[in-house]
Amino acid sequence: MAQNSRYHAESYVAHPVVTTADMRLLFHRASGETHLLADPLPDMLILLGEQPDTIQGLTTRLCARLGVAQDEEAHAVVGHRLDELEAAGLVWRD
Repeated sequence: MAQNSRYHAESYVAHPVVTTADMRLLFHRASGETHLLADPLPDMLILLGEQPDTIQGLTTRLCARLGVAQDEEAHAVVGHRLDELEAAGLVWRD
């Protein structure tokens, strides 16, 4: 994962969403696939749909949104989750 790459996502609100207790089902129209997302993936998609960002920038915004400390562990988690979202075709980078 490149630290300076900017990640992008389609507007999250453009996709039908079903919320369960701790998970969200997201139908991705472009691929025709349904994804089961656990926190913090939905929040990451929302933030990237509003504004493309780097791992560091997204970590800052996500931690502020969730009210959690921004530290090395948070940065690592965001990086790993971005890899998962990219593999699923829900985000891309430039």
